[in-house]
Amino acid sequence: MQQHTGQHILSQSILRVGNWNTVSVHFGEDYTAVETDASSIPARKYSEVEKVANHIIQQNLPVKISWVNPEDVERFHIRRPPP
Repeated sequence: MQQHTGQHILSQSILRVGNWNTVSVHFGEDYTAVETDASSIPARKYSEVEKVANHIIQQNLPVKISWVNPEDVERFHIRRPPP
């Protein structure tokens, strides 16, 4: 769950900094990979993404987990519908 939540924070930070969407994620034992729709992300943007992610984390926002029926999904503000 920590990797999954962290991935959401990182994906939102990447979206805010460069308007790049996350298209794939790999959760591994040794590392997590987040793939975007950008052909490349300039190295100078890495620290900006990190700064945005750290700002989100420092807000200490609550994490809510919801089990949602498929017919109720549209009630939630989500970037893309679940499969």
